[in-house]
Amino acid sequence: MAPATAQAPLSPAELKVLAILRYAMIAAVLFYALVGLILGTSLEPRMPGDLLHWLVIFLSVMAGIHVLTVVLLRQLIAGLTGGSYKIYCILRWALAETVAIYGLVLHILGAGWTVFGVFLILSLGLLWIMPSSEADHRSYADLAE
Repeated sequence: MAPATAQAPLSPAELKVLAILRYAMIAAVLFYALVGLILGTSLEPRMPGDLLHWLVIFLSVMAGIHVLTVVLLRQLIAGLTGGSYKIYCILRWALAETVAIYGLVLHILGAGWTVFGVFLILSLGLLWIMPSSEADHRSYADLAE
């Protein structure tokens, strides 16, 4: 894979498409919250307590890996994108959204509202702090080199 060279500036239309994708992912996380609210803990059978406890730990570690990757290992993600800022944004946002899915799964299986809320807030926070912008694009260009 050839390293990315000078990145052409993004057009306003490209930035608008990326913004729409980001807001769609934020809306998806809010939809997961709605699903969790509607389904809540009404589904049976529930996962046994010990097994649920270990699943909460496992998915928390996985969510932590997602957070570390999105926040600290941006250069790794940039290297995987083949020089495409759009792919870079979508990968980061998808990893952030996955954290909310972990929370929803745990909540449906019997984890409490606190666990679900932490996963949702973490996911929304990550999505909120990662906008697509010209400054972020320049930062990506530096990472991709």
